[in-house]
Amino acid sequence: MPGPAQLAKLREQRSYRTAENIVAAVQAKVPETAVTIQHTANGSEVRERGAVRLRVKPVAWAFPLDEIIFTRFFTNYLRLRVMPWDDLYSIGSTYLPEARNTLHKFFVEESQCEHLVMLDSDVLPPPDFLDRLLAHNLPLVGGWYRKKDEFGTPCVYNYEKQEADGVYYWKPRSAPGEGLERVDGAGAGCWLMRRDVAEALGPKPYDMNQGGEDLVLCKRVTDLGFPIHIDWSVACAHAGVFYQ
Repeated sequence: MPGPAQLAKLREQRSYRTAENIVAAVQAKVPETAVTIQHTANGSEVRERGAVRLRVKPVAWAFPLDEIIFTRFFTNYLRLRVMPWDDLYSIGSTYLPEARNTLHKFFVEESQCEHLVMLDSDVLPPPDFLDRLLAHNLPLVGGWYRKKDEFGTPCVYNYEKQEADGVYYWKPRSAPGEGLERVDGAGAGCWLMRRDVAEALGPKPYDMNQGGEDLVLCKRVTDLGFPIHIDWSVACAHAGVFYQ
């Protein structure tokens, strides 16, 4: 495995022109649109025809997976158009801090990409979510989804205080916001992290010693001086018992 200095040199040498040249060569031969057809369990059929977009900026995808994934996640994943030049990391683990740390470490130590996409196996973003998040060019920006309970409040939070035992206290948002908003914390199920943030956090930044692993991570990000944003237009479904 290359060391940090070698990885930095490789990233310096790696040019998006490689992907751009490929796209330029095949663009005229690629159909303008493509169709996705989903047959649901109740016998209905969902057809979606969308424009074919060839993204030239490589990203590293990170998937913390359960042993069994939702059908809805897989069918939605097919709509996300992962590119051949992207990095793909996955891990089957039901303990999220360990899973996220493994994926984060892969990105920091092995990927040459400049962005990490963390996507949970029960979160379903819109097909163009990545293009929209990349366009913001922010240190850490995500889509949002609702809690899997009868209230369905957003998994977006305001930081309140740190208790005497060291645990952080957060207040959940009662309703979605609008546009692009700077926030204190959010669920890690759909977010885009820039490399400078990932490297500043180190290889294993997730734990549950002071609360939920994603909110502990958010506190560490803001303590390092990086802002966190939510793009409220990137509304994701949260598959589960209370499907939102």
